[in-house]
Amino acid sequence: MRAMPPLARALGLALLACAGPAGAEPEPGTYTCTADRAVGLQGDAASGRRYGGRIELPAAERQFAITLGRTEVGKGRRCKPGQPRAADTPLSDEYSLWWFCRARTELSFSPGKYEPSLRGDDFNIFRDRLSGWLHLADDLRYVFAYTDFSGNFLLEEGSCGRD
Repeated sequence: MRAMPPLARALGLALLACAGPAGAEPEPGTYTCTADRAVGLQGDAASGRRYGGRIELPAAERQFAITLGRTEVGKGRRCKPGQPRAADTPLSDEYSLWWFCRARTELSFSPGKYEPSLRGDDFNIFRDRLSGWLHLADDLRYVFAYTDFSGNFLLEEGSCGRD
């Protein structure tokens, strides 16, 4: 038997590593998630003190459920092309137009985690209109970031499992 040249061996190993199982890709349904760690900036408005570093999440935020599904946005009156818009219509920019009319998927959280739903074009990256986003990888690990507009910011990572 003949030995493989070093370049062919390296290429073969690289292809083998890439061809491994990708894990359970996100698809519509309910998932149970667990936050492994969270960091951020927090402040107490009354005292004016700020804290940056590791954050201990309450139980309802440490273990929570998410539901992924197709959204029904885009069927409302304000999404129909060619209609005149009032000055205060939220469709004044492309992001709002995407949020109200073009997003195809929606992620909602169990009560106590995060109030607004997030929207996306697929089942991996979700955003809300102003302050949060979540990336759900093909292996169901997630990164979630949001701000609460009182100056607090949180970044957390963890993993989800299909229910």
